[in-house]
Parts: sequence; structure tokens; C-alpha cells
Amino acid sequence: MIQLPRETRELLIRYILEAGVDKDAFERKVLAITQPEIRSTAMTIAQQLRQEGRQEGRQEGLQKGLQKGLQKGLQEGILEALLIRFGQVPQGLREAVEAICDEARLRNLHKASIQAASLEEFTRSL
Repeated sequence: MIQLPRETRELLIRYILEAGVDKDAFERKVLAITQPEIRSTAMTIAQQLRQEGRQEGRQEGLQKGLQKGLQKGLQEGILEALLIRFGQVPQGLREAVEAICDEARLRNLHKASIQAASLEEFTRSL
């Protein structure tokens, strides 16, 4: 491996790490490498990939959090509209609205909560 150009070594190591290889075992082997240049290259790439994985995880978590917040806001908007218009929201209806996760459906229900003439009419739109 030491005879390979640095770019080729990096490509090979990236391929190995991204190809579903047991990364812990690979890292143990990297630590056992005696040539400092190869060891340094392998460790640097492994660290970069770990950092990329962390960043992707944070991004995914942020996206899920935003989606959950939007869903919760729509649910609360529906329930608030029903409460203002009809004075009460039965627990079963509240639970039914809180169980809905689809954003488009929640948006339609929000419109229905404003336009429905009664709780019964709104319930039919569920």
C-alpha cells in the first residue's frame, strides 16, 4: 500500500470504509499499521467519515424535529379552532386529531375546523 500514490490510497481507504466493512475491525488494523504516512492517511479519512456521519445524523435529527414541530402546531391549531368555535373538544376527538401525522391531511382538517358548521360535521371530515 505504501507504493500506491497518496490519492489512490485515499480512494481505496474511502471505498473500504464506505462499503459496509466492519469499521471497528478496520480501525484496529489501521492502528496496527507501522508506516506513519499510511496510518495517518487512514486515520484522517476515518475521522472525516465519522464527522460526516455525525453531521448527517444531526441534519436528520433537525429535520425530524422540525417535521414533528410542524405536525404538533397543526394539531394544536385544529384543536384551538374547534375550542374557540364550539366551546369544547371531546377527548376522543382530541385524541383522533393528535393521532394524525400526515401534514396535508392536518392542513385540510385545519380548514375544516374553521369551516365546519358543527363538531359533528368536522368529525365526518376525519
